[in-house]
Amino acid sequence: MPTAATLAERDVRATRQRAFRALHRLLSIASDAGALQELVASLRQSYPFPLLPNQRAGGWYTPPAANVGAYFKSTDGHVNVHNFSEQRLNLPLFELASRSGGVFLVDTTKSSKKKSMPDSLSRTIPIWCAVVNSYHQNLSSPTAPSTPPVLFTPSSSVSPSEHLAMLARIRDEHVPSLVSKGDACISSSFLLSAFAKPLRCYWVTRAESGEEAFEDGERPDRDNFTCIVCISASRRIPKPPLWEESHQFFYSPGAGDDHEGWARGLTPEMFSAHRDEILKEPRTEDLVDERIDAVVARCPSDFVPAEREYDDSSYDQIGETCLYVGSRSAGRPAACWERFDAIVNITMLEYEDMAAPGKHYLWCPVEEGKKDKKELEKWLPVVLAFVGIHGVAGGGKVLIHCAQGKDRSVALAMACLAVYGGEAAGNYTAEGLERTLFEGAAAADEELPPSGIAERVLERLRGETGREDVMAWIQEGGGWRDEITKQSLRLTLNLVQRHRSLAAPSRKTLQKLNRFFLDRPVDL
Repeated sequence: MPTAATLAERDVRATRQRAFRALHRLLSIASDAGALQELVASLRQSYPFPLLPNQRAGGWYTPPAANVGAYFKSTDGHVNVHNFSEQRLNLPLFELASRSGGVFLVDTTKSSKKKSMPDSLSRTIPIWCAVVNSYHQNLSSPTAPSTPPVLFTPSSSVSPSEHLAMLARIRDEHVPSLVSKGDACISSSFLLSAFAKPLRCYWVTRAESGEEAFEDGERPDRDNFTCIVCISASRRIPKPPLWEESHQFFYSPGAGDDHEGWARGLTPEMFSAHRDEILKEPRTEDLVDERIDAVVARCPSDFVPAEREYDDSSYDQIGETCLYVGSRSAGRPAACWERFDAIVNITMLEYEDMAAPGKHYLWCPVEEGKKDKKELEKWLPVVLAFVGIHGVAGGGKVLIHCAQGKDRSVALAMACLAVYGGEAAGNYTAEGLERTLFEGAAAADEELPPSGIAERVLERLRGETGREDVMAWIQEGGGWRDEITKQSLRLTLNLVQRHRSLAAPSRKTLQKLNRFFLDRPVDL
């Protein structure tokens, strides 16, 4: 016969299983998001900073971000790890914070019993601030004696001994590494021009009662620092989950963390657009699951909320080049043709009636992230040819868009910048491309597809020899003069990110670029 302790343990396990259902997770998120909105409104009376989510968990608690992204991984800040990621430099966040005097940055943790905030807020971001500050000091005063880095951490989360260990790694490893790589990692001219005041973190946490407080009593000092106000969205409770009688759900802190286990394919963007439909009364655990499944079934994996009117903030020009990177809404007809001469759509969806006189359109159906295996690499030669013909040589404005303008479209823009160097020059024509690939050009009266490039050329470029074919054609036209390396690709990413703040290609996407350019070096 089960003992009382065994029965109690079973009840706890059953409660936790119920609390992990989507209904309770989404209501927990909605509760924290509402409290966050009130908190930020109150803080903005003194600190008028923009609000941003730290990617993944933070996105569940904030309105869909505009054109700025931040991604600091908690794993970089774990005890005895204390990494500074040179792949996630978060330059758009740095630029926005410097321009605005500061930002509110939101993240959350499900481990509220053990800690008041995630390691991303308590460790990863403070390390980033200290490294960027020290690197800027090195650039601005290269002949002056080096000054030790200054690190600020929350005393409730970081012990004095760990603080010293973090400081030692910053001084001995992270800053020297950044200095040695120089412009190959961060453009010195960009950092010097964008830097306003030293970066400093401040922390806001929420108690079990829901009341919030600044850690260590420190409030943002706008006169002397660019303030990174780190907000932990969830309440800290001793024994999660907590039954909320008034709204009949189990509250779990950090409910947006590890959403792959409960969200059934739902994304923060889908939830923001369909929240009322999913959480309407009556609601049960099974009913909410069914509604989520229905929303996910009719929304693509790279869904972004629809916009009522064409929004010019949905795209950004990359420096002075012919290239523009944007979200799917940037490619919506007919308004898109008032702004662009050629468009590359690298999503699984197409708007109807994309044809326009004197304009060119290329659709590259590529899945987002890990779902795509080889299609991005197959389309790269085609996109390089398309941009060379209609943008670099043709002088047209070329929009490259994916769903959100942060992953696939960024990779294609990086490839074009690496090959053409941002120059609006070169002898690149569709006829010349066809002559390079085949004996003689097609008949003058042949009807071309919307891309302006013959179908047999498109098919050839997507084939096994497409990479070598487009390389030969570009070199004939005067391009691809410099060797492409990991460092040069990183520089192109930095350039895109300086102008397209949301740009954040995934590791898998960057690996595809590396395979395309580096696995088989180009003979120059």
